Amino acid sequence: MTRDEVVAALRLHAELFTRFGVKGASLFGSVVRDEAKPMSDVDLMVEFLPGQPGGLFRYVELKHALEGVLGRPVDLITKNNIKPRLKERILAECLPVFGDEVCEA
Repeated sequence: MTRDEVVAALRLHAELFTRFGVKGASLFGSVVRDEAKPMSDVDLMVEFLPGQPGGLFRYVELKHALEGVLGRPVDLITKNNIKPRLKERILAECLPVFGDEVCEA
C-alpha cells in the first residue's frame, strides 16, 4: 500500500479511533517515506484520551482492528512509549491521520 492508500483507509475507518478512545493518530516510518515494501508493516503512533478504561486490552484490540482494515501488520506505539533514541526521527517524519496533533515534541 502507498502512503496515500494507507491514509485514505485510516480516515475512512476513523470510527475505530473514536471507538477505542484515541485522541490522535499519526503515521511514521517506511510508509510515510514511500519506502514500504509489499510486506512492510504500518507504523502508527497514537495518543489515547485520558481516563479511558481497558489499557492493554484496548491497545491490542485497536491493533488487531487496524490490521484488519489495512490487511497488513501494524506496529502500534503510544507517544509516551517512544524510545528516546528514536523520538526525534519519529516526530520529524510523522503524518497526522486522525484527531489531535501527536507529532509535536
